[in-house]
Formats: sequence, C-alpha cells, structure tokens
Amino acid sequence: MSTIVDVAHKAKVSITTVSRVTNSSPHKVNPTTRAKVIKAIKELDYRPNALAKGLLMKRTMTVGIIIPDISNPYYAEIVRGIQDKADEHGYAVILLNTERNPDRILKHIYFLREKAADGIIFSGGVIHEGKIISSLKELRDRVIVIGQHRVDFPAVVIDNAGGATEAVRYLVELNHQRIGFIGGPDHSLSTKERLSGYRSALTQKGYPYDRGFVRKGDLTPVSGYLLAKDLIRKERLTAVFLRE
Repeated sequence: MSTIVDVAHKAKVSITTVSRVTNSSPHKVNPTTRAKVIKAIKELDYRPNALAKGLLMKRTMTVGIIIPDISNPYYAEIVRGIQDKADEHGYAVILLNTERNPDRILKHIYFLREKAADGIIFSGGVIHEGKIISSLKELRDRVIVIGQHRVDFPAVVIDNAGGATEAVRYLVELNHQRIGFIGGPDHSLSTKERLSGYRSALTQKGYPYDRGFVRKGDLTPVSGYLLAKDLIRKERLTAVFLRE
C-alpha cells in the first residue's frame, strides 16, 4: 500500500502539503501544487489512513445507531433515512441491535465510546435503566434519542397519542365498531400513549372502551400475529390497531 511519504516523493512536495490536500485543510495550497498531489494520489492509488485522519480532524466520521431490532420495518425505515443523510455528509454508520436487552445496550454504548463515534442515535429499548442512562450522560453532547423517552437529551419526538387517535378515527370512518388494540409491555411509554389515543378516539366517536379488546405483547411480529389472531377469534373484531 502506498503511503503519504510515497505521494510526497512522487509529487515532489512535503508531507505537510499532501496532508493539507487530503484533509481539506484551511491552509492554502497553490493550485498547480494541488494538481500534482492529486495526480500522484491517483497514480499510486493512495488511501489516507482513517485513524490518523480522525486524530488530526478530531472526528472519526462515524455515527452509531442503537435500535432494538432491524428486522422490524419501523426501525428499518429509520435506519434507511439516517444512512441516506450520513452518506450525503461523508459519514459511516455503525448499526447495533439490542433485542431490548439492557446488558447488550450497555455493551453497545461502551463499544461506540471506544470507537469515538462522533454521534450516537438511540431509538427504542430500556433507556431509563440506571447504568444505561449514566453511560449515555457521559457522552451527552454526542447523543440524540428518537421517541418519547423523557430524558434530558435532544430528541425527535413522536406524537404517539395523536397518531393513534387519527388511526382509530379513520377505522371508525370506515364503519368499524369493534376495534381492537395490540401494544407492547406495560413499561413501554409509547404503548401507554398510543393506548390513550385509542381510548380518546373511541370516546370522541361515542364508542365504549372495552378492556377485552386490548392485548399487550413483546413487540415482535410473532407476538403481534398471535395476539391479533386471538383477538379476532374471541372478540369478533372487524379491525385492529397494532402498535408497531
């Protein structure tokens, strides 16, 4: 592999000049000299050392994403959007699945800290667990969360209650009267908010809230399928509002 020394030698310039060209330094480089360096880089197929470049720029150009499960279409869409935007700005993305396991979440946070990721995007999972929230606070200026976690970090907030209300209203407008609800575990804040929106929509339309129409699972596709099957069979529902 070619080195920065090889490029400097071929272009007949100093190593500092090559570094300024490859790192887009604010120091001006004569256009003719820059062209010679770029030509040497292409001919030698030189690739700057990412670690060395990161130390120089004090950035690693990486963003870590911590999510529960990439197989869930909800999270897959989020990751796709992050990836597209990261590509636009020259950043690499490190994707980490947690399965909502606190130990794995903590392990992934430590991993991203060791890799000096420039930013960490946290979506879903058990963020309020003591060690997890403490480890994230150590990286405070590099963390952003997605969803209603109610923690002291910049956040992309989702209107769970409002969205659920609109969804159930739509089902009512389609003449559904027996509408079920499938959500996550009791500790899930988004489930609580969406259940609140579900109840609100029923009340607004003059329908009673029936606890028998509500099921709570573990947010996996299999769980959702089994609960929906059980609801439709036992309660003779005509529609189901499913959380994620």
